Amino acid sequence: MVKIVYEPPSLADWVDTRLACLDRLLVTIERFLESAVKDLGEYIDGLLRNEDFVARLEAEMEEVFGYPVGIPDIRGDFEEEYWDLEEIFPDILRKSFFVTVYSFIEIVLEAICHREKREGSLSLSLGDLKGDGIGRSKVYLAKVACLSGLPFGGAEWNEIYSYYRVLRNCIVHDDSRLFKDMRPEEAERFEGYIRRTSGLERLGRDRVVFRKGFCEEVLRTTRGFFDQLFKVHP
Repeated sequence: MVKIVYEPPSLADWVDTRLACLDRLLVTIERFLESAVKDLGEYIDGLLRNEDFVARLEAEMEEVFGYPVGIPDIRGDFEEEYWDLEEIFPDILRKSFFVTVYSFIEIVLEAICHREKREGSLSLSLGDLKGDGIGRSKVYLAKVACLSGLPFGGAEWNEIYSYYRVLRNCIVHDDSRLFKDMRPEEAERFEGYIRRTSGLERLGRDRVVFRKGFCEEVLRTTRGFFDQLFKVHP
């Protein structure tokens, strides 16, 4: 009898698999958003090709105005639906995706911390440190586990810690009001970041909106950071 031994995937392999899954999820989200707008347009076109619908509409308009006015442009009646599909829903879905990716970064970094404690028989655990989130994991890996070659000085980590972290917190805790109560120097820094970052837009006085392209860049940055990290500490 052949004994089958299950070898669980390495943390690096698991991360790679999950990032590929997130990539497919984002593609699915963007395709859904595009098809939803297209489907609404085709639905309206179908109504206008329906002779019975058009006849009833013309009769109703003639009754209102007292004389024939032809077929009105009914697309204006669907302004709210178009607004939802083109503005509201995309922003909600992209921000939900972004928060999912950021949470994944937190989970992976914490998993590495727990691995280092276990394999290094360290006395301090991650929970013994003050603070929380990715900043605490960074301190643990650098100061407690004393790992060398960590990519915390790179552009990817700077993007994650200096910008993604703040964006995540404003989405989760303040309804995307990024600039609310922000210090002038911090607001100026983020204004510059939004201007040079594809897919980010400031809306009104203090809100930030996600357009197509930003989440794709977030995935590339996240993958780049973990590629660097696991190259040194697989």
